[in-house]
Amino acid sequence: MKNKRIIKRIITALLMLSLFVGALSPFASAADKKDHKTVRVGWFDSSFNYYDEFGRRCGIGYEYQQKISAYTGWTYEYVEGSWATLFQMLKDGEIDLLSDVSYKEEREEYMLYPDLPMGTESYYIYVGTENREITSDNVKSVNGKKIGVNKGSIQEGFLKEWAEKYDVSVEIVPLTGSEGDSMGMVESGKIDGYASIYTYESEQRVVPVFRIGGSDYYYAVNKDRQDLLTE
Repeated sequence: MKNKRIIKRIITALLMLSLFVGALSPFASAADKKDHKTVRVGWFDSSFNYYDEFGRRCGIGYEYQQKISAYTGWTYEYVEGSWATLFQMLKDGEIDLLSDVSYKEEREEYMLYPDLPMGTESYYIYVGTENREITSDNVKSVNGKKIGVNKGSIQEGFLKEWAEKYDVSVEIVPLTGSEGDSMGMVESGKIDGYASIYTYESEQRVVPVFRIGGSDYYYAVNKDRQDLLTE
């Protein structure tokens, strides 16, 4: 009698389990059919994207991507280059996503913006630690100096506005290399300063001297990929 009760309980449990699995099957099928898209993401050397000592991808941008993929199921194809080069590729539709893109109304012709920014950043002019000609207590000390800035970046516009505001004359040098290369030009004296976001590696012998502005920054989306923006 006892064995019959045990067998009856086992049969009941198996029936309940089969009903439970059957109820889940439509959801499982929907998950299996989910379109796992491959998304081309710009990867430029900075605090947003870098490799650690073991060759693993790291950075604010990378972690942001991983969090998004947890919801969307996207698979990333990384396209490496300087920010300026990748920005042009985004405008041309050759990549799908690029981090650290500030909002400008005229850019809406070439790219899409999500509702929420990744964060807010400040922009500074950096000079070499050995530079004794440009000093933070004298804005006029940049007169006649060569100041590099990423070509087509929002920092370029802020630099021009800052120079006009303080009535200083600087030679703006549009750059298309990586942030490390540009900072290296400052260290070597090829340019007198470099306008960039407020972040730099400790081993770089540069210091920020003048704040030229700040803005929100976004993960900009290829103008033809409304599907990605929606997701």
